[in-house]
Amino acid sequence: MTPNRREAAKAWSVPMVTEVVPFKAFYKAENDHQDYFMKNPEQSYCRVVIAPKVSKFRKQYRSKLRTPSFPSPLCGREKG
Repeated sequence: MTPNRREAAKAWSVPMVTEVVPFKAFYKAENDHQDYFMKNPEQSYCRVVIAPKVSKFRKQYRSKLRTPSFPSPLCGREKG
C-alpha cells in the first residue's frame, strides 16, 4: 500500500471497496449530448478536457486507427 493510500485509509473506519459488476440497464443520452465533441469543439470543456485526451489517444494508437470520414473537431490543433 502506498503512503497516500495508508493516510487515506486512516480517515475512514471501514475499508473503501469498489464493486465491479455488469450493468443492468443502459440509458442513451439525450440528442443534445450525442456527438457533443464534434458539435461543440470550441466549448471550454471540449478544448481543455476532451481534446487533449483525444489527441493523446490518437498519437498512442495511430497505427490502429482508420482515417475518419469526418473532419476532426481538433482542426489541426493536434501536435506531433
